[in-house]
Parts: sequence; C-alpha cells; structure tokens
Amino acid sequence: MILSVIYSMRSLFFSMVFLFMGNAILVASAGLLLNNMGASNTQVGLVAASYYLGGLISTITSHRIVSHVGHIRSFAIFSSLLAAFGLMHVLFESINAWIIFRFVLGYSYHALLMIIESWLNTRATNEIRSRVLGIYAAVYYLSFGLGVLILGLSLSNIKTLAIAHIFLIFCVIPISLIRVKEPSLPAKMKISLPNVFATSRLGFITSIIAGMIVNSYSAMSGIYMIKLGYTGEEFSRFLALALFGGFIGQNFVGAFSDKYGRKIAILTTSSIGFALAFLMFIFTNLYVHYVLSFFFGMNVFCLYALALARASDQAKEGQIVEVGRTILFGFSLGSVISPVVVGELMEIFGYYGFMGFYASILACLALFASTRQIIPQEQRRSFEKHPVTIVNVKEEDTKEN
Repeated sequence: MILSVIYSMRSLFFSMVFLFMGNAILVASAGLLLNNMGASNTQVGLVAASYYLGGLISTITSHRIVSHVGHIRSFAIFSSLLAAFGLMHVLFESINAWIIFRFVLGYSYHALLMIIESWLNTRATNEIRSRVLGIYAAVYYLSFGLGVLILGLSLSNIKTLAIAHIFLIFCVIPISLIRVKEPSLPAKMKISLPNVFATSRLGFITSIIAGMIVNSYSAMSGIYMIKLGYTGEEFSRFLALALFGGFIGQNFVGAFSDKYGRKIAILTTSSIGFALAFLMFIFTNLYVHYVLSFFFGMNVFCLYALALARASDQAKEGQIVEVGRTILFGFSLGSVISPVVVGELMEIFGYYGFMGFYASILACLALFASTRQIIPQEQRRSFEKHPVTIVNVKEEDTKEN
C-alpha cells in the first residue's frame, strides 16, 4: 500500500526535491553572498531573520490564500513569488532591499510547505502515516543537503542564484502534472496566535530553541566558517554533514525517546549538543569540525520532532491541531530571533560568538528539561520522523476542530 501511495504522489515528491534544493541554496548562500557585498555580521543576521519572520507570518495567514484559490493555483503563485523575488537579489545590492526580498521568500516557501503537507495528509492514512512522513523527512534532508553541496562548486554570485532559481522554476512542472485529487480547501479561519503554554511548557521551550539552533546554523554558519579561514566549499561540507546527521539521528532518537521518554531524550540530546558545541568552540581544525558538525546535527536537529512528540504526549483529544500550530509557532519564533543574536555576537566576539551561543542555550535547555516530569510510557504517542518544517496535523484532527 505504501508503495502505491508514494507512486501516485511521485510528481509531488519530484517537486519537493527541486523546491528543497533551490531553497537550500538561497538560505545557505546568504551569508557568503552578503559577505562578498561587504555586509557586517549584524546585517547578515537581519537579512536571515527577515526570511524567518516571513515564514512565521506565513504559518498563520497563508491558509487564507489557499482557501480562496485552491492548492494547485496557490502552489503556482507562491513558487512564482519565490523565483521572482529570488532573482531580484541579482539586480539590487542593497541590504534594505534584501531584507524585503528575504521576507517574501520566507513567506512563500513556508506557504508551499503547508500546501505540500496538506497533500501528504490527504493521502497518508493512520496505518502508513509514519512511513510517509519518514520518506518526506528523507527527501527534505537529502535534497537540502545536496543543495548545500552545490555551494561547494565556488561559483559566482550570479551563477549560484541562477542555479537556485532553475530548481525553483522546475518545482512547478511536476506539481502541474499531479493526478492526485486536491485536498479539501481549509476553512477561512480567523488569524490567531496559538495558546503557547496551553499544553506543554517543555515542548514549547524546546521548539523555540530548536528554531534558534537549526535555522541560524543554516543561515549563519557560512560567516562562521569564513571567520575560521575556510572556503565556501569547506563550508558546504560542514553544513551538509550536519543535515545528514540530523536525518540519521531521527532513527535513533525516536526509538530512544519511545523507550525512555521525551524528557530524557531532550535532556540527553541537548547535553550532548552542548558538549559538541563546546568542543567546536575550542578546536578549530577543519576535519574535527566536520565530525563534530555531523554529530551536532544528529542530536540537536532532532529537537523539533522531540518537542512535537512531548507536546503531543500531553495533548487531549481534539488538541492536536493546536499543539502542531504551537510547536511550529515556537520554532518560527526562535528562527526569527537567533540570526540577529548570532550576528551581533560574532560582530563582538568573532567566531567564538557562534558556538558560544549554541553552547549557552543548549545548557539552559538541559537544565530546564531536568526539572520537568517524565510522561508515563502508556501516555506516549508514537514518535514520528519530521523535517523541521512539518505541522503535525492529521485529517481527522482537522475535522474535529
């Protein structure tokens, strides 16, 4: 059954590959491109933050556009905006202009993710849902990692952006050929912020820190590697290894958290992440960084899925939609804050500010997790692999609400 479902959605998965690769190049190249323009670390952080601010607003407003025109037309609209505003980077070398462009990119990309996930939820029954999400996670991490590796080709700014937008334009073609019935149009709900502490404080705090780590790591590690004296090619390997580590880590972290509880898993991964960040703070050797980055991603890139699992364990019937929105809101909020903070810290302390930031917040998360209660095993829902973007909303949950 799972093979027939995946085969029936092959056009959607091809679109995902192009979308994730193109977006990976845009996100990861920002620091390198802005550094070539002479931007300060703080300015790089502001540009990165504007992207995630667009994503944050998209998570609470873009469904209204989908409700009005449908999923296929919305996909065409947002992918066109993504490509158009991305190409505008070539025409303007103004930091203020880039802040606006990145905001639109973030809004459009996160809207596209919502549309993709609606299709997945339409086709994924409860029996095969975990496996479909696992394949989605694999496509996300592998495509994003391959996109980052393209930066290692040391191309000019114009060629780098051109390749990114070739992928983004191509992502529209497979989705236009899809034969799967469109999901039901979402209700035109009022715009509202989730009740952030309604269910799980540990889940929400973990989601914020996950956003602070994952997205600033993707957006700002290029500047970090440049400050260490490394090239764009070496940076691309450094980030790609963290992404591949994040994908592999979910296989281990999921089984561990199902057995010992989300609190223990969050405490363990944050403690190991702190130790790895501290080691990168001390040792600057390139190959040591490669190894440590892989294991860093293997631990801390799983925090979003653990936050979602912890909150879901504590959710009551009918609360899954609100839980998913809350965790995604926390993740997006952390994503907006961290690039600015990391940029300012690197402006003051140089490359020490980068890993010093991660070591500090992971230590705080480990201390906070140690004070929380363990959820009994009989109350735990099954752990599901998640790329850091997915909203855990099942079709039947939507009907309940």
